[in-house]
Amino acid sequence: MYWIRSGDPISLLIYLFSLGSFMLGGWLLATHVVRTPRRDRLLVGIALGLVGSIPLTALLAQWIRLEVAWWAASGLVLLAGLGAAFRRKGRNWIDLGDLRAAAPSLLTWLVLTLLFALINRGLAIYDDYHNLPLISTMAAGDVPPHFYLNPEFELSYHFGLDLFAAMMVRAGGFFPWSAYDLTNAIFLALTLVMVWHWVRRATGSALAGTLGSAAMAFVGGARWLLLFLPAGLMARLSQRIILQGSAIPTGVDFAQALGSPWV
Repeated sequence: MYWIRSGDPISLLIYLFSLGSFMLGGWLLATHVVRTPRRDRLLVGIALGLVGSIPLTALLAQWIRLEVAWWAASGLVLLAGLGAAFRRKGRNWIDLGDLRAAAPSLLTWLVLTLLFALINRGLAIYDDYHNLPLISTMAAGDVPPHFYLNPEFELSYHFGLDLFAAMMVRAGGFFPWSAYDLTNAIFLALTLVMVWHWVRRATGSALAGTLGSAAMAFVGGARWLLLFLPAGLMARLSQRIILQGSAIPTGVDFAQALGSPWV
């Protein structure tokens, strides 16, 4: 099995219900707090729900069990959305027309998520070997996480997506690797769709939105696509790119760093 380690469908349904809770809360916030065009409102709401629930989970998990913190964070985002809708009296809480307007973007997000999930399966490149132990550590309840090679050392790392994956392991019954692959796919696909909408709004051009999303893909989680470039072109690119930060000990030039595990 690659995806699910648990055969309990109830746990998975409860986990999906928690996802629906913060997504609905984010949708309400995008409708009643943020001035958002109808075609963007649903995906903006989903993003708001994620941005709200993950930090709240990290905060609450320092005092209560991880899964309880996750459910509480999802409930708080939903309550915030309901509170915002209640204050806007005389207006429908949710406009179902948002679903029709957002249908192309929503379908694009789901298709891209499926595509990236299939690509990610077993890929294990870059810093994946760092993230999988981190996900397992947090899924065991260690939030904020400690370094898995030295338990006395608190790991100062941007672990937001890893925490989301850890909840998939803890409450959804996924394996750490399938949770990590699916989390990367969900967030990369959502980012690309949101970038498309933002660039299109800024420029008024759908072509510019597509080019903006393509640029984001290459500087984000899909930069491994550059490995398909001809060796000569990659060598010329490497001469023009200056390595910084963790890339310096990873490779002598861009081409080598691109194909090596991150140090």
